Amino acid sequence: MSMKRKLSALCAAAIACSAMAAMPVTVSAQNPLIQTSFTPDPAPVVFGDELWVFTGRDRNDDNDFYYMTGWQCFSTTDMQNWTDHGCFLEDDEFSWCNENDAWASQCIERNGKYYFYFTTTNKGGGGRAIGVAVSDKPDGPYKDVLGKPLCGPNWDYIDPTVMIDDDGQAWLMFGNPKCYYVKLKEDMVTLDGEIRSFDLSLPNSVKYTEGPWITKRENLYYLVFASMVDGFGGESISYCTGPSVTGPWTYGGTIHEGSNCFTTHGGIIDYKGHSYSFYHKSGLPGGGVYKRSASCEEFTYNPDGSIPVIKPTDKGPDQIESFNPYRRVEAETMSWSEGVQTEKIDAGTLAVGFIQNGDYIKISGVDFGEEGASKFEASVSSAGEGGKIELHLDGVNGAIIGTVDCPVTGGWQEWETVSTDVKGATGKHDLYLRFAGSDGYLFNIDYWKFSKGNEKPVKLGDLDGDGKVTAADFSLAKTLLITNSKDSEAIAPADVNQNGKLEIADIVWFVKYLTGDVAAFPDKEAVQEETPKDDTPKDDTPKSTSKSDGYKYPENLQIHEFPGYYTDPASSRGQVIEEKYNGINGNKTMYVYLPPNYDESKKYNVFYLMHGGGENERVCFFDSSTQFANIFDHMIEAGELDPLIVVTPTFNNCPNGSYDVYDEMKKTIVPYIEGKYSTYAKSSSLEDLQASRYHRAYGGFSMGGGSTWITLIHDLDIFAYFMPLSGHNWGGVGEIQKAIDSFGYKNDEYYIFAATGSEDIAYENMLPQINEMKNDTKHFIYTSDFSKGNFYFLNAPGRTHWWGYVRHYVYDALPLFFHEHQND
Repeated sequence: MSMKRKLSALCAAAIACSAMAAMPVTVSAQNPLIQTSFTPDPAPVVFGDELWVFTGRDRNDDNDFYYMTGWQCFSTTDMQNWTDHGCFLEDDEFSWCNENDAWASQCIERNGKYYFYFTTTNKGGGGRAIGVAVSDKPDGPYKDVLGKPLCGPNWDYIDPTVMIDDDGQAWLMFGNPKCYYVKLKEDMVTLDGEIRSFDLSLPNSVKYTEGPWITKRENLYYLVFASMVDGFGGESISYCTGPSVTGPWTYGGTIHEGSNCFTTHGGIIDYKGHSYSFYHKSGLPGGGVYKRSASCEEFTYNPDGSIPVIKPTDKGPDQIESFNPYRRVEAETMSWSEGVQTEKIDAGTLAVGFIQNGDYIKISGVDFGEEGASKFEASVSSAGEGGKIELHLDGVNGAIIGTVDCPVTGGWQEWETVSTDVKGATGKHDLYLRFAGSDGYLFNIDYWKFSKGNEKPVKLGDLDGDGKVTAADFSLAKTLLITNSKDSEAIAPADVNQNGKLEIADIVWFVKYLTGDVAAFPDKEAVQEETPKDDTPKDDTPKSTSKSDGYKYPENLQIHEFPGYYTDPASSRGQVIEEKYNGINGNKTMYVYLPPNYDESKKYNVFYLMHGGGENERVCFFDSSTQFANIFDHMIEAGELDPLIVVTPTFNNCPNGSYDVYDEMKKTIVPYIEGKYSTYAKSSSLEDLQASRYHRAYGGFSMGGGSTWITLIHDLDIFAYFMPLSGHNWGGVGEIQKAIDSFGYKNDEYYIFAATGSEDIAYENMLPQINEMKNDTKHFIYTSDFSKGNFYFLNAPGRTHWWGYVRHYVYDALPLFFHEHQND
């Protein structure tokens, strides 16, 4: 961008920008979450391991009304440092939308697509309308698939909220001064039935106004909304609870009492074992009724499920993870800033711009480690004055660990990498990038990173440092990938395609190089965007028919998480099939994962994975906290897991819930699946299911973990592998021992891998059972090496009762299954 264009872009925002530049230093504040723009109507959602917030964008001038020019989104993994993904949809981008009317919104994912519901005004007249846009990524680009409103026009139709209930039914709610609701069809862009309104039966002192938010926690539904409450100025946020997504609703109370900018807009969500309430307020210089900013507070539900009154703070929520500086960090990632703004660059991403003398960016909780950093580098551009980046610790005027010169590069899109030596950067600190120079705009920043003190020139592929690239290096690279190593020094030579991360693509390049298909690893400037096809010959010969197939077990496995990108689609993808069946407990549904390149001429092991209480058969594949289909795809692609079939049934509608699922498993579910799909069972008869039990596993989370023990007790004759996760056996160890004795199996004929987190609500119940089992060496031999024993307990430090953690237990446990008794 030319300097002339930058100045022109600033004209409309001159007042607000000068106000932000003059903002006093308040470096301890983390609310509002974003300081580079006004961000009303925050709508939080969890995608994979990240929490995203979608907001509007209040216009940056002398507003006399709610003039909003587009929709923005931001993401975090630690609740302090937010990455700005920019304005992904402008107010007038769709033909039927009016300008300046980009009102409240919410985004949701279904079947790999992202559906963005938003409020605008119909250009053809008639009032407000709810629109829907669809994308393959959370941050767009989004397409107008309807070319018209989804709901409306009608002046009441504003502020959409959306959820997918446990039975797979999607619901859309919205409205002012009434709260309306309507079903959505499976495609998420078609209404399914007529629009109705709720009777909330609120106290006389409370009036529903707008901004509904629908969510579910355990077995209780929460309808949160902006309200007018006697005794408080402006809108408050109140809530009701109910037994179903449509109520009937019981008033719960007021969460946020009043607002300092008249309106407010809320959303509550759980993330990584914490509960958060989002809202907006006036919190930035120049802010007010028409210039609002997203904020967040952490809270704890009361034992009865009610929500306490939440006081607004400037501090915001605590940081829940340390920040890793030894990677490429987008400059628009920050916990606080003063003076700067973000803007799109020619590469299609964002950069930090409009930098002037004295502006700064703060990054909270940066962990430099004991060894510390030795170097800092950044990608900068300048058609302005140039300047310096000062690196301070723990305050904008704190200790300086380095200063880097940023030259005039000849253009705002002409990027150069600059660097400096760093001293004194060890341990954990807040990091401040303070910008210094003369008057005017100094430079832009695209990204930055630190390097460790002992980093040496990297020879690609040479992980063991012997100067050669051999099979030993290939083996080390696979280990780093499988264990999700965070050691940047070790990862650097393994990242042979030089894209900044270790991934399956690097492993494939190793294979190409070692087999002679390529003479060198790809040049950094010519790295292919797509993973090279792995066409190395596959060994289709049968595995060993000895007791063990030669799999190398770990003897004392510790928790290690899968790489973060495993929740993204893999290059080779399996498929998830919906199966409807009529079983002993009526008409029900389950989902079946078939691995990539599923071949009916081959035989596959089967893993039956059960949901928890208040959930259903959809959660394992269609909830943002699981993403198991993508995870299994990546594990198979990386060679961590043999291709297998995974089935997610349900214990719902069983006479006694998960207690009785064993009966349906044996009489309906397993015969149905293994009579239809290619498994090791010769037929669906009980005799053939018993004969193939070493190729069948059962596991589950929470109540599903409890059902795993019950299934072992009753169905040990058709299952040999069990994975109880965050759930104990309600009847005690004696029931398990008695069942094993009654079936007559030896302790090398069944295998149990149990797991939970040290902060999980199930931990205190599981631990006594696990210890009692350890002491019973007749039935249980404790080790994660199933060629030597049959029972193991994985304790994950600090993890709580959440699928987002539990899926890592499945990642650790499942590769250990199905190796024993291959000849049985």
